[in-house]
Amino acid sequence: MEFEGTKIEILLLGHTGKVLSQDVIEWLKRNNTKSEIVIKALLKSPYSETYERSEQIKESVKRILSLKTNKILSEVRHYESMPVYGGYIVMDNNKIIAGKLYQYQWLPMQKTKASSEIIELNELTDPNQQAIKSAMNWFKHHWGTFNLHTLLFDFDDTLVTSFSIQVEAWWQTIIKLYAEGTLKKEMLHEDIASVIDNWELTHQCIRNIFITHQMAPAILKAIITNSAQSNSELVSRIIETRYEIRYALSIEKASLLPGVEENIKLLSKNFQLIIVSATSELLIKAILEKHQLVGYFSMILGKNDPAPALDMVNSKTGLILKIAQLTGIGCDRMLFIGDNNHDYSAAKQAKVKFIESGVMAQIEGYKSLIKANDDESKLLISDYKENKLYQMIMDIANKKVNQSTKEHSNASFL
Repeated sequence: MEFEGTKIEILLLGHTGKVLSQDVIEWLKRNNTKSEIVIKALLKSPYSETYERSEQIKESVKRILSLKTNKILSEVRHYESMPVYGGYIVMDNNKIIAGKLYQYQWLPMQKTKASSEIIELNELTDPNQQAIKSAMNWFKHHWGTFNLHTLLFDFDDTLVTSFSIQVEAWWQTIIKLYAEGTLKKEMLHEDIASVIDNWELTHQCIRNIFITHQMAPAILKAIITNSAQSNSELVSRIIETRYEIRYALSIEKASLLPGVEENIKLLSKNFQLIIVSATSELLIKAILEKHQLVGYFSMILGKNDPAPALDMVNSKTGLILKIAQLTGIGCDRMLFIGDNNHDYSAAKQAKVKFIESGVMAQIEGYKSLIKANDDESKLLISDYKENKLYQMIMDIANKKVNQSTKEHSNASFL
């Protein structure tokens, strides 16, 4: 077969790739060409599979990467949830010249298998066929622009100013309910009960509690006694009051951190952007709409307030795994930008790369709000000006910086 151009591209979208990788090798043997060949292979993540299939995926990866020569470039990326289509497509100057395409089917025992109904592709294949267009869209989404595919953003104090607003909301809530008699001194822990009649000292106490505990359930437990926590009506009143006050304050006062808008617009050109937060999805969306940024995020996963109980707060680890299922992108191709312990521990548990946003911490006079007791290097960015966040992430995507080292011009390490 003679080829029109000087570059052949082979797109492979498979589950384990056991059969498909061999098909590609056979095609290469049958078609000896001097053209440059680029092989892009998408396979299921071995970390979300059974042992047997995981081993098959690893063998396929070795087989595909072993094809590299001075004329053949090959790369393998992984996805999380199964696409509808599988197969491989050989293209010469964006024209289909060979390949095969099939759909995945579910067997009775909940196992996936390639359908026996195969569409054989050749130089006469119409690229506008719906099956081919759908398969190409699946491939384009899962492949992305870089091996790093999805950026997860915390919301409060990572994208918008929230520190003082949240402290103010907690403070106003406690003062309001104490003044009306709903909260009594004996319901408060000693450190706050001893200053409750002094508004300024109460505010400082609430601020210290917020810095130490960071998450709403832990903050509430640090404010009211164990016996008070068992009063579901009281707890609901505190949560509802705080939510109402915080919502109003946020709509009025929350602003984007300096440089956020520019970085988000640049990053959205190459990556899928998603917000993962313990804040109400409705509040997040309202603030983003106010600043005309909501359209840059493909998904917003947060907490639906007001919640009737302390334990009804979404775990960010669970949300990250949910995102992997919803988008089909594996955790190994995600990066989380967050500002506190909860963000860092969630990223660590899910095996997601992490950048600490220390912007708000710096504004409030702290180097970091993360108090993790480990010696792992963590990328820390102290301001977003001059598109520093964009540049840092692009360097990670281009493998110019490794988070296991301490070398980066725009980063410092904890």
